[in-house]
Amino acid sequence: MSSKYTGQCLCGQISYAVDVEPLFAGNCHCKDCQRTSGSADVPAMIFPASKVVIHGEPRYFVSTSDSGNAHSRGFCPNCGSQLFARFSHLPDVLGIKAGTLHETSHYQPMLDFHVASAAAWDVMNPALPKKTRRCSSLSGQLLPEGGVRCHPPAGLVDDRAQGKAVAQKRQSQ
Repeated sequence: MSSKYTGQCLCGQISYAVDVEPLFAGNCHCKDCQRTSGSADVPAMIFPASKVVIHGEPRYFVSTSDSGNAHSRGFCPNCGSQLFARFSHLPDVLGIKAGTLHETSHYQPMLDFHVASAAAWDVMNPALPKKTRRCSSLSGQLLPEGGVRCHPPAGLVDDRAQGKAVAQKRQSQ
């Protein structure tokens, strides 16, 4: 049986396979993700780390996120492709960059997050919910059944209509 989620770096030195569905999938628009990707966002999927099989030896660059937690970005030491993310506050999960998938159509984002940091030229999918900051699931709230809970921080009104307004505003600039 072949894995549903497989991918690799540009040169093929690092590859991976995952046989379970992601715990979370979303587009991060934070400034760090913009800088490391050279784009508007990072489309990311979060999996239980124990379920990801990695072939090859990625290198990791560690930075401190806005929350103060360590964020380690895994890349191929040969071609530089960024493939993975580890989070100090969530040691049992591994992030995978959706652009490295062999079959990119398997990526189904749940939401856009850190949209307050989004580039002015970023055009987001208006059908996706928008979170001003990070998704609370990325702050360590894993559910017992293996999923994640994504809800806006206290006091934030955040619905699809607001997401449309954000996307329309960005398109008109």
